[in-house]
Amino acid sequence: MSQTRNTRHHYISKKTYPSKENVYLSFARAPVAAAAIMCFLALTIRSPLHAVTSDMKMYRIIRAYQQKGSAEDAGKLARQFLRDHPTSDLIPDVRLVIAETETDPEKALTEFRIVRDKYRYYKRRDYAQYSICEILYMTSRWHELYDESSRGIKLFKSSPHEDDFFYLRAIALVQLDRLDEAEKDCHSVIEKNHTYNDIARTLLLLSYITKRRSGYSREYIYTLRETALGFDRAEITPSTLYLLGKFYESRNDIDHAWSAYSDVVERFPQSPEANFSKRRIAMLKNKKPRRVKYLPDEKTVKETETINIHPEIPLPEQKEAVQNHFYSLSIGPFSSYDEARRIKNIINDFGVVKTARLRQQYTLYLGSYRSTEGALKTKIRLAEEIGINANIVRVSGRSGRQYIYGE
Repeated sequence: MSQTRNTRHHYISKKTYPSKENVYLSFARAPVAAAAIMCFLALTIRSPLHAVTSDMKMYRIIRAYQQKGSAEDAGKLARQFLRDHPTSDLIPDVRLVIAETETDPEKALTEFRIVRDKYRYYKRRDYAQYSICEILYMTSRWHELYDESSRGIKLFKSSPHEDDFFYLRAIALVQLDRLDEAEKDCHSVIEKNHTYNDIARTLLLLSYITKRRSGYSREYIYTLRETALGFDRAEITPSTLYLLGKFYESRNDIDHAWSAYSDVVERFPQSPEANFSKRRIAMLKNKKPRRVKYLPDEKTVKETETINIHPEIPLPEQKEAVQNHFYSLSIGPFSSYDEARRIKNIINDFGVVKTARLRQQYTLYLGSYRSTEGALKTKIRLAEEIGINANIVRVSGRSGRQYIYGE
């Protein structure tokens, strides 16, 4: 999912000044008052109480370096600031600059955590916490991301980044295979947030969760379709269209896949998905595809299977299996994905396990066997060693799809 956004917001205080025209009009109406104001300004400008302090001057230079992209210079001067002005009220702001200009993720995390933990009343602590989560996301540290996003939710309930914390925690939960909890966090974002791009990226994440549960299923393409139609100008639109292309390619629908990939390249040429799409287009070119309307209609949704049980990883035994069918062990159904995941972790040592969603329940499929005898041996082991009863099912393949019999 390439849902990356520019998250480096710099909050620079802005002052509003009256226009020259309004000032002149005021002076014309009240010449005596105008003269008094000019005298006051002349006195205050010379007064040391209103002069720009040395720490503020230095901070402005640091920010100017940062804004023009001179991160190294900004970082060096920020560290010099800490030595020159150790008691300045601007220390938390300067530490943020040091964190933002740091190229080492570990050092950046340390600086952001100092801002969060040391300056309890600093108004941008929530931004420091969000930046911590962002670094953990970019470095794929899912357990830490879960912990830190949960901390953000707890500490900064009224923060502008509250929904970001929920969203990032949902991503961590998906990567940790805790899909029920991830789905709950996504719905929390949608219920509270009405920002166009935030809703779009959350819906796309929900579609990914669905795909993890049931493959290229009816529910998956329905969610992807709603995202494509309802959020056609969102930041995640390139990702949505690329995933549509992958869906069609999984069905061997070359014309629709080619059209979706081509649209990504033409409409979003600078996006990462455009590069991915170019690779897919090159792979499909020899099949002589033609351009068609590719957004899924109701017929496409209805014709898609309720589940698609293609394994997410290859089944090693399947190379030895009969080409058109093999046998597997069915365990379940389970009422929740978390329960299915718990049993899956227990039986992983018995072979490759695939989770499939059937309506509102989940079933596990263990192994791939050439004959019922091979499946029966594992079935007996499951019963004797861990007390789990499994059913032997026959899985047949046709046109790139799989069908289950025997339940």
